[in-house]
Amino acid sequence: MKQLLCGLIVLVLFASRLEPGHADYTFTTLDVPGSPSTSAYGINNSGQVVGVYEEPLAPRFHAFLLSGGAYTSFDVPGSTGTAAYG
Repeated sequence: MKQLLCGLIVLVLFASRLEPGHADYTFTTLDVPGSPSTSAYGINNSGQVVGVYEEPLAPRFHAFLLSGGAYTSFDVPGSTGTAAYG
């Protein structure tokens, strides 16, 4: 019983010394203007993001590149939908 009590005291003292963790990352919301759905699938070391977004009134998808705060949309010619992953 004495060992259990000593163990609990040590655990409480140890736990009280722990500092709360902090994140080394930032979350950013991505929304292609006018689109009801945007998904990001890749990011490079320069912070350029690629992914896919949906048209507002039709179930069609387009790829996008977000670079320097500007979205660029692109499609594979003749396709019914395009997505960028990397």
